[in-house]
Amino acid sequence: MDLIGPLLDLLVQVGKFVNFHNANAVKDRIMDLRVMYDQEMAKGENRDDALVYSIRAELRHICQLYCAHLEGPAAKG
Repeated sequence: MDLIGPLLDLLVQVGKFVNFHNANAVKDRIMDLRVMYDQEMAKGENRDDALVYSIRAELRHICQLYCAHLEGPAAKG
């Protein structure tokens, strides 16, 4: 089961609630990553595993940023 697709959808939805000054740029980057990931996975055994890993690493980083942003107000309250 591939979790990247649902994760990307979730990140786009969470991005609507996260009030970053560059939220649109982050959303656009998530969509770019989705296209890159889908294109690379479509190559089957010829895919570049290093590229797939880097896409996943960047998605983890975005998730961490969102989590930190969402936890920030709760930690202050």
